[in-house]
Amino acid sequence: MITWFPTYLEKERGFTKIELDIMAGLPLLFSVIADLLGGFTTDRLTRRYGLRVGRSAVGGAAMLLASASIITGASVANAHLAIILIACGAASANFLLGAAWGSCVDMGGNQAGVVSACMNTAGQVGGVFSPIVASLLVARFGWSAPLYVCGMLYFCGALCWALVDTRKKIQAI
Repeated sequence: MITWFPTYLEKERGFTKIELDIMAGLPLLFSVIADLLGGFTTDRLTRRYGLRVGRSAVGGAAMLLASASIITGASVANAHLAIILIACGAASANFLLGAAWGSCVDMGGNQAGVVSACMNTAGQVGGVFSPIVASLLVARFGWSAPLYVCGMLYFCGALCWALVDTRKKIQAI
C-alpha cells in the first residue's frame, strides 16, 4: 500500500494534497500501534491458553479482520470512513506480526533463523510484486480492485493460520 495508496486516495477518493499528507499516513500510524498490541496479545494469550491459541488464533483473527476491513473500506462511498476502515485493515495485518515471528521461533527451534528467513523472504516477494500487480489491476478493473484482491488474500491467510500448529516443531533436514 505504501507505493500506490496515496494515489488511490487522490484519484479514487478525491482527497486534496493537504488531506493526503495526513490520510496516507494513517495505515502506518495505526500499524505501529497494532504491531505492539499484537505482540502483547500473542504473548499473553500464549501464556494463558497455550501456543495454538496464542499464535494461530491471533494470526487468523487478525487476517480475518484485515480482510473484512479492507473489503468494506473499498466498498463504502464515504471517503473518510473508507480510509479509517482501510487503515484498520492494514493495522490488523500488522497485529499478527508478534504471532508470526513467535511461530517461527516456536516451530523452528534450532532452525528458527531459517524458518524466519523463509517467512520474511516470502513476504518480500509479495512486496516486490504488489505494486506491479496493483497497477495492472487498476488499469484493467479500476482503483478498488487492488483492495479487493488484498482483502481476499488476507482471507486466504486467515484460512492458512487455521492450519498452523506451533506446538509441532519443524524437523531439521
